[in-house]
Amino acid sequence: MNNYLFVILILWPCTLVAATLLNMLISQAFNWSELLFCIFAGICIGYFFMTGTEPAPHAIDQFMLIFSHGLFGLFSVAGIRDFSNRMVLYQWSALFMIAAVIITALLDRLALTIGKSMNTAGFLLSLLIFPLKAPFTLITSGVSLIIFFLFSGIWVAIFRNNTRLGFLGGTPYIEWNFGGNYSFATTLGFTVNTWKGNLSTLLGHELYHTRQYMIFRDWFIPFWLLGGIWGLITSMLSSNPFDIRYFFIAHPSKNIGNPLEQAAYHSGGTKPF
Repeated sequence: MNNYLFVILILWPCTLVAATLLNMLISQAFNWSELLFCIFAGICIGYFFMTGTEPAPHAIDQFMLIFSHGLFGLFSVAGIRDFSNRMVLYQWSALFMIAAVIITALLDRLALTIGKSMNTAGFLLSLLIFPLKAPFTLITSGVSLIIFFLFSGIWVAIFRNNTRLGFLGGTPYIEWNFGGNYSFATTLGFTVNTWKGNLSTLLGHELYHTRQYMIFRDWFIPFWLLGGIWGLITSMLSSNPFDIRYFFIAHPSKNIGNPLEQAAYHSGGTKPF
């Protein structure tokens, strides 16, 4: 665990690839370019795994350890229960992640079978799923909870009567119902904001994203933005007409578009066109 090159270039990239392959297998979806992004994300996560667990880490490295490893990184920074030990931190941050991805992928399928709209059984199942998804993205999920969910409570109470809150697949969500002829949602950590339409048509897609966050941690948004650039480049190089929307979406059958979106479309049974 003290070999920088092994941990950064091999251990963590392989860990993320393994978790993603298991997620794809259970989700019955596959995309090779997402695996490539896992390798680069694993290098970032591995780097701050090492620098953040040095005997006297810099404050920036400590923050990035939390950014890269969520609750377990916070435990390491706080010196709780030997989490400053690299082996202990790896066991919780990596091995717990792999187990949690397997379990949540299976339970998310069960949640979709029970019902894609808010229901009692789905809510109770979410209570089991939430602790498995929550530890990995403290920054993104925390910001989303503060800005959107706290704001939504005030908004619902004072200004609107058609905004709905729910809890399915271990994921707190809001249906803002801002209008429009199609459904549109954004997953932020373990939370989902549905700006237009109902989440029911997008639930499988967005739950796949919540599991991606478990793997990419708070690095998901930076890599999703890089995936958008990748999407534009693949659109320009393809035989299809160039479409700027490939920054946000992926082709349902070709490797064109944002690589962090394609498997989510297959998993969720939704199509961008």
